[in-house]
Amino acid sequence: MIRQSQNHGLLATTQLIRAEALDMLGRKAEADRLRVDSQPLARYGFGSEANIRARTREISALGLRGLFRG
Repeated sequence: MIRQSQNHGLLATTQLIRAEALDMLGRKAEADRLRVDSQPLARYGFGSEANIRARTREISALGLRGLFRG
């Protein structure tokens, strides 16, 4: 559904959230690959590298605070 909407920012965000979840499951290599794979979408959806880094930090901070934990 998200892919069909062609909302690149939203798709990149969901991929970054998924990468954070993979990290939390101990699947670091997969998480790292997903982050790399999401970069083209993030560039298109967020614009600048600074915006990409900020969004990535926001999502990472949510994981660190335990908001993604069950």
